[in-house]
Amino acid sequence: MPIFIIFLVTPMLGYILFQGNYGNIYDYYMSGYFLPFILLFSIAMGELWNKKLGFILVIFFFIKFFPPNYKALRNYLTSSILTRPISLEEQIPVVNWVYDDAEGRGQFNVDVYVPPVIPYAYDYLFLWQGYKRCGESMCGMTKERVPLLYTLYEPDDDHPERIEAWFKRQEGIGIVEQEFKYGRLTVQRRKRL
Repeated sequence: MPIFIIFLVTPMLGYILFQGNYGNIYDYYMSGYFLPFILLFSIAMGELWNKKLGFILVIFFFIKFFPPNYKALRNYLTSSILTRPISLEEQIPVVNWVYDDAEGRGQFNVDVYVPPVIPYAYDYLFLWQGYKRCGESMCGMTKERVPLLYTLYEPDDDHPERIEAWFKRQEGIGIVEQEFKYGRLTVQRRKRL
């Protein structure tokens, strides 16, 4: 029981005291907690089901839980890549497009804009795909400034001023030669000025 309390209270306390990112808590901050909480909740429901009148509570829970959540669940299950949050299904094709397009063009840089501002997911995806394809050479991707630049961005409906500032900065860095869209993601091949 003490481990359960620590497991339950620690994240809640952390998010109550969270001061970073202007108080924005994005859904992926919680992704590590979903599975353990679902497991703990399922164990509790299973234990209740085995009690004398516990199955009534379990049935009551399902009757109260599913009707209000049906519409959201249906919308999620029937959504397309244009109407749901961006996921790995959209990210991998644009990362692969960069590597396919850069093949034979020499070294290149990548600049990414995502709404949380720090593109850790894409940093990882580019490293993963580059190492998988070419090993340590990373297929020519480098941190040093070179003429070939790929810019990749996700839409930012909550803070359009941030993406506009990023676009203005990109205009001063290079000219767009080609653009590829997949779902709501856009990647551009640019030549530095």
